[in-house]
Amino acid sequence: MTAEGTGTVNLKLTATGIQKEELLYVTESKKIKNSNEVTTKAGSLEIDAKKGERICISLTLKQKYTGPINVKSLLKGEMA
Repeated sequence: MTAEGTGTVNLKLTATGIQKEELLYVTESKKIKNSNEVTTKAGSLEIDAKKGERICISLTLKQKYTGPINVKSLLKGEMA
């Protein structure tokens, strides 16, 4: 993804289903190449982002999941 702002981005992955969205718990993450710093925190990701820069990460989920995924990102300080 490409950052739309500069700062700490909280990134959550959810499984999209017929009933409701369910959080996909991230257990491990790491940056790829010269990408931004990324940490795993409370099952989601925190990424140090710079506006316009591409973010590349590798992650591991707590449980195996093969369905559709929704990615939600929020720049720290923004309202959900």
